Amino acid sequence: MKSRRFFVPLLAGVLLVIAATLALFSMPTPHIDAQGDGTAIIQTAAQETVNAILTGEPRTTPTTAATFEFGAAFTVIVYHDQDSLTLLIVGEQRVSLRGFTIAVENSGEIKLENYSILRDLGLNALQTPICIHLELADTPRDVSEACLDNNPVIRTINEADGIWYNDLSDTVLGVQILRDETLMQPPCLNAGVACPVQFIPYPIANMPNATPGGDLTVTGTLYLDGYENRGFLRSDICVAEGSEIEIRASGVVGVGQYVGSVDPDGTDTGFMGLPLGDSYDLERQFPHGALLCRVQGEEDWRYCGRELQFAAETSGCLEFQLNDNDTLNNSGEFEIRFEVR
Repeated sequence: MKSRRFFVPLLAGVLLVIAATLALFSMPTPHIDAQGDGTAIIQTAAQETVNAILTGEPRTTPTTAATFEFGAAFTVIVYHDQDSLTLLIVGEQRVSLRGFTIAVENSGEIKLENYSILRDLGLNALQTPICIHLELADTPRDVSEACLDNNPVIRTINEADGIWYNDLSDTVLGVQILRDETLMQPPCLNAGVACPVQFIPYPIANMPNATPGGDLTVTGTLYLDGYENRGFLRSDICVAEGSEIEIRASGVVGVGQYVGSVDPDGTDTGFMGLPLGDSYDLERQFPHGALLCRVQGEEDWRYCGRELQFAAETSGCLEFQLNDNDTLNNSGEFEIRFEVR
């Protein structure tokens, strides 16, 4: 399969890229009225961001209406070629990609949140800068410097998920970005060109800047797969420092033939009740296979088990981890019910 992975074409081609990018910005900026769910991006700020990426010059974070805040519009630089698609977001805030959808006319659409390989990111509260690079399997990993310089997340996807490439006609198709059914602007019709898309996220209530101890109670259910992402889950549930969190977990995860299956409490014994030791534990002070939890940003894991109540020591998103450093032979999942006050 041919590879066209250069984020910024070199030598003479760079002039064509800059011209195409400036042409994109000559399009009218979509209007977002006071009833919308985001704040309009200032066109010049977005242009400066793209030009900086193209030229490799240092970038600065916009501080006016282009500030990256929950519920406010922000720019996603989209780049796609035959066998990869890259999403670059600069800044120093958290943003939400909930509902972020890649659509190709007559070829279907793909939602980022449906990719199991991205579950560990917590798409509802991504810390920027971040660069998500999706690459078809069995292709060289030639990732641009612009991506590598901005906390790259490089994941492999199946060839069937590369809906922007038509194998029969050997054509790279244009893509459009949606938030679920809502079309974002502009469309990214040209492959091999950096395309700045204004993404308007959903407003989010349970964010770290919420006031703890208020009337708002957030409840829901999460699932931790014992195999995928090495038994790690960074959830979309973000809490404020001082919030009261209650966790109730159930289910079983198989952690190998010697141990068998464990519930969220984990176990200290294996075959015929023999002691396990701690060589396969991520956190040796806790039982093997136990459910651990913490708030993003905390250094130490808590023993969660089947039930735990605690107060958040910092603001961030809830994270969960299976206490097992070898998840290749694992199966099953824990169901995690939570309540945040």
